[in-house]
Amino acid sequence: MLFHENTKLEQVFAILRFDADMAAEFGMKTDYISLKKVVRSEEQAIGEVERLNQLNGDKGAIYFWRSARLNRDITTEADPAAFRAESVHPSSATSHEA
Repeated sequence: MLFHENTKLEQVFAILRFDADMAAEFGMKTDYISLKKVVRSEEQAIGEVERLNQLNGDKGAIYFWRSARLNRDITTEADPAAFRAESVHPSSATSHEA
């Protein structure tokens, strides 16, 4: 799904992990949020978050998703502008948790 038919940005969905146990023990740091994968549909994101939370729920990790934009016009994989995730804060993760 594109944000607009004239744009080179494609809507994708980022699956993220928040290591809640580490944050509780050592204080909140962005190191405790990691990008696990990117999928192309909201339904895939919801399903993957549910699966991962069931699989790893007792290990102190919380999985959630956020919509993001993928620049389809980037020719090199190393370009950091190819993936621009929306701002991610664990306190706002509840809106997309499984």
